[in-house]
Amino acid sequence: MSRLNELPVSRVARGSLSDQVVRAINQLVEGGTLKEGDRLPTETMLAAQFGVGRSTVREAMRGLALMGVVDIRVGDGTYVRKGANEALSTTRSLHDVLMRGNASKILQARQIVEIGALDAVVANATPENVREIERTLGKAKASVDDFLQFIECDLEFHTAIMRATENEILVEMYRILRKYLRETTVEISQIPGVIDRSIELHEQLARAIKERNVAAARRVTRAHLRDIERLVNIHFALQPEGAD
Repeated sequence: MSRLNELPVSRVARGSLSDQVVRAINQLVEGGTLKEGDRLPTETMLAAQFGVGRSTVREAMRGLALMGVVDIRVGDGTYVRKGANEALSTTRSLHDVLMRGNASKILQARQIVEIGALDAVVANATPENVREIERTLGKAKASVDDFLQFIECDLEFHTAIMRATENEILVEMYRILRKYLRETTVEISQIPGVIDRSIELHEQLARAIKERNVAAARRVTRAHLRDIERLVNIHFALQPEGAD
């Protein structure tokens, strides 16, 4: 067992920061730089090395722990778990299954997760959660002229909602799901009027959560996902036969 204070990593770029940290650690495990039993640098050290905040590192470590890659030992440190490579192999298999599937199945999974989580969101959302939801919505509204940036902000908005469940398993499920949402979202966000409609529904959803109105939250979320499904179906209908 060894302890590493500095990892061969680069500072992460804009986008889903915790996902990028997770990906970088996974690559180090797969490449053998990090071995079973190795102790990772401290949260503060990792934050400095990646150029992110400690909360981002903390979220990434929680995700890695749920994936079975690391073991977080309170008061001791974070270690690469025994069987970490096998856990990553399982994750890759899930990725292959999802990518062999189609957009409608991914959207169906999103509907189950997002709508199913709303009871917990409305019941458990703290004032801090509501502020974070409103903050990410504000970022999305400010980025409407840059659709790639809007997509990242949109995903942050939905992730903030999922965090309000206070259920780390749901947060991790959405973290995995959002990887497969990004490509579809890139496609449909370029359609005229889509971003404006999305902002309108996001504002209604944030207000419903703040007012603890679960019926309104469900109604708005269903409307939003119906819009997306309709646009995805149109997108694939217009694809040339045999196109990827």
